[in-house]
Amino acid sequence: MHPLMRQTAGAGFAALLGISLTACQKRGKETAKADLLEAGYQFTQADWFRAAHQNDVLALKKFTAGKFPADTRQANGDSALHESATSGAEAAADYLLKCGLPIDSLGADDSTPLMSAIAKVRIRN
Repeated sequence: MHPLMRQTAGAGFAALLGISLTACQKRGKETAKADLLEAGYQFTQADWFRAAHQNDVLALKKFTAGKFPADTRQANGDSALHESATSGAEAAADYLLKCGLPIDSLGADDSTPLMSAIAKVRIRN
């Protein structure tokens, strides 16, 4: 095969591979969205935080499978880890830590998730 033909064929293959990967990613995201809808969630920030609050690890996994950014913050600066910590959602907090959310991230009132959880316990008692 002529070197120019080989180069052109290689470029064509690379383009085809790129299109295929993009299509698979879109299908994966659409599948995750459909799975979330079936579970009673939408692919939204509000439902991401609701899943963290309700200790719904399966829903959190569907969000991340759909490439939802795990480090999303609420308007006050809290992460989903803050939300799960203040609601006592231990399994959700464990999953979010495994997703790479930092334990020492500052949120509302410059508090870490642990500080938020402790403040919530004090308010209850």
